[in-house]
Amino acid sequence: MYAKDVAKYLGMTRKNYCHYEEISYEYCPLPVLEKLALLYKIPVTELMDDYHLFLYNGQGNSVLQLRKFLHLTQKEFAEKLHVDKCSVRCWEKEYHRMTRPTYEALFVQKILG
Repeated sequence: MYAKDVAKYLGMTRKNYCHYEEISYEYCPLPVLEKLALLYKIPVTELMDDYHLFLYNGQGNSVLQLRKFLHLTQKEFAEKLHVDKCSVRCWEKEYHRMTRPTYEALFVQKILG
């Protein structure tokens, strides 16, 4: 399929779709991934990198488990990451999505581990 055809199927411009294809966006919304998975008749997880799998499988529990493993309060965890305590609470409750750079620092580079 051509990018223009996939973009049309997704209901977006070719230019916008190409940004997802070239990985110039740090995040691809789950509804877009689900439509692509349907189009290609594959499980949605086949389209996900580690960051998207982290979000899909529940970032909240992963953040909470890491924080508890490090024996840190939300405030202490936030201070070490130079973010507001509210950010940590929102990540754990899955009210807000953790950004890719923060995910990579915590779970790939393991800056606190």
